[in-house]
Amino acid sequence: MGLSPFVAGFVLALATTHGVPPPSTNPGSPAVEPAARQQPASRKVLHLHLRGDLDSMKLARDFADRLAAAIEDGTEVLLLELSGDRWRADAVHAIAKAMRPSTGASSGRRSGVRVLAWLHDDADRRIGFGQAALALLADACAISPRTRLVFESATDLRDSAPPDTDWETVDRELNGLLYLAARDRGADSMLAAALPRPSGPLWAVPRTAGAPWAITSNPGDDSRKLLIIPASESDRPPRIEWDAAMMRRLGIATAEAGDAGQFLSAAGLRARPMVRAEISSGLVEARGKIEQVIRKLDECLVLVGNDLSNAARLRGQDATRRKREAGEAALKLINEAERRLLDAETVMTDYPELLAGLPPGRTPVGQDPTKHAVLWRFLFQDRRDDIAALRARAEGLARTP
Repeated sequence: MGLSPFVAGFVLALATTHGVPPPSTNPGSPAVEPAARQQPASRKVLHLHLRGDLDSMKLARDFADRLAAAIEDGTEVLLLELSGDRWRADAVHAIAKAMRPSTGASSGRRSGVRVLAWLHDDADRRIGFGQAALALLADACAISPRTRLVFESATDLRDSAPPDTDWETVDRELNGLLYLAARDRGADSMLAAALPRPSGPLWAVPRTAGAPWAITSNPGDDSRKLLIIPASESDRPPRIEWDAAMMRRLGIATAEAGDAGQFLSAAGLRARPMVRAEISSGLVEARGKIEQVIRKLDECLVLVGNDLSNAARLRGQDATRRKREAGEAALKLINEAERRLLDAETVMTDYPELLAGLPPGRTPVGQDPTKHAVLWRFLFQDRRDDIAALRARAEGLARTP
């Protein structure tokens, strides 16, 4: 499948109005070399690791807050370490806007700090195309040795986004940011069609020595061309794998570096001081927490219901006192149940992505994915109704004459 009309038109329109500046990097140079033959510049550096999947809007908000706090604290360089190979375009878009805020379609101004992106994953040496898109937005990018850039259908988590995601805005704005970033990097603007969700077929062809390779949708008859993105089959994107050398040829990576210090040295920098921090999505943990909270909430409501039913049947000389005590004890448990429900609602607010999945206790058989958010609303409303009904019963017992 060729480039979509939107992507092809967008790239062509921008290409006719913006010239591509001379290349700022040399993809054929040695793995890591000093940026200048001079004393490294001392800078306050934040080494921020976005660990694992880029799969939640909370991760994007946490990144924006951490970056804003670092700028306020006088940070001059952001060394952004990216690992993991799964991503979601809306999360990438939100992080990209924090890295490279703009006031208009032609503005590509960065966040106020020098941004260095380091693609590094000790676990499996795989990095995702969403992570690579953020790396292109940086001032420079290093990739660790033997690391590969991999795209597979399973690495694109688009279907797990919140139901109300404005994909038209996400795709358009992210494509525009990547176009501007490629232009600034001296790379081919068609990189905006390759990242983060590749659309092919696309070929890469060597240009002038030292310049990033050209990218084209027309194979032509140049014997040096390489197919970098095959055509899709049945609307299913193909599996793509690029090594570090290809990353440098295309201008995504500007160097190779085995550790953060090596990368800073190659950029002519010395960390004085270095502040380290880590942010992860927490989406998987949030799903586990929701399931646990709902399970404990339901257990609590069943227990309260049984206690109230048993108390209502009490007879005898001290039945009135015991009913009152049972009602008061039930009210305490009901308050605890309500607190658990509020905890669950807070998790859902932090992670609206959970609405894209099924709530606990629901089987996927016969379910319409577009109705999952409705099922979540039913889950919470049912529990609220149960709590209200139990509270009324408990208050009635507590007031037993």
